[in-house]
Amino acid sequence: PNGQLLASGSCDRCIKIWSTTTGQLTQTLTGVTADINSIYFSPNGQRIAAGISDKTIRVWDVSSGQLVNTLHGHSKTVTS
Repeated sequence: PNGQLLASGSCDRCIKIWSTTTGQLTQTLTGVTADINSIYFSPNGQRIAAGISDKTIRVWDVSSGQLVNTLHGHSKTVTS
């Protein structure tokens, strides 16, 4: 949200957070057991949500890197 961080996710089942000013990897978020299809920063930048191929949405706290919630209920892969 402030342009300082960029998040990427892939089939490696990790979300990587990068500094946009230095290009350095700053954090790796784990706890996913399937491919990551989409990522979204909350408007205040404190959370990252990811759509996962296992039909869940997972939410992490950006500052601590802790997985804080797993949302269930989709009948198919979450893509956005």
